[in-house]
Amino acid sequence: MKKMTLANLKRQKGATLLEITLVIALISVITLGALSFYKITSDDSRINEAVTNLGVLTGKIQTIYRNDYTQVTISTIVKSQAVPKSMINSGSDTTLRTAWNSDGVRLTAEQVSSFVGDGFGIQFLSLPDSDCIKLASITVDKYTKLTVNGTTVFDVSPGVSVNTGVNGISTACSNSDNNSVKWISR
Repeated sequence: MKKMTLANLKRQKGATLLEITLVIALISVITLGALSFYKITSDDSRINEAVTNLGVLTGKIQTIYRNDYTQVTISTIVKSQAVPKSMINSGSDTTLRTAWNSDGVRLTAEQVSSFVGDGFGIQFLSLPDSDCIKLASITVDKYTKLTVNGTTVFDVSPGVSVNTGVNGISTACSNSDNNSVKWISR
């Protein structure tokens, strides 16, 4: 075996297989870290957008319909320009989009206390399990009632008191990344 000298190192051309393998492994680790960070950032961005859009849409519906929601429709809301731009499907006034789905919003008249139409529902469809849990947990106490996949997880309607907490939300948000969350308000 030759002694390692500065002269021998200068004569070596190229990289050894070990050096190449280490460089590839390092690049792989950095790439995986960047992709993980991007996914987390992207998911959080969708949640923030959904919470903002939900709040804006709720406020606009309350302003337009003024406690009689029997005629609440997506078409009316779109035509009144009360919908956040990120929720509008170009060329359609009958569908609204979420960050997850191009036809992912439903509006309904609901009965909160005395008659159908004294409240309204906003429903987001096709949510992934983890985003369903985050979105429902963040917004749960801002509405009269919250259902996940048809299961009531929060309800403070007159004469009713249901609050399953985060565990109930987590259990309800387990529909193979095809969850629906419905917020009911007055």
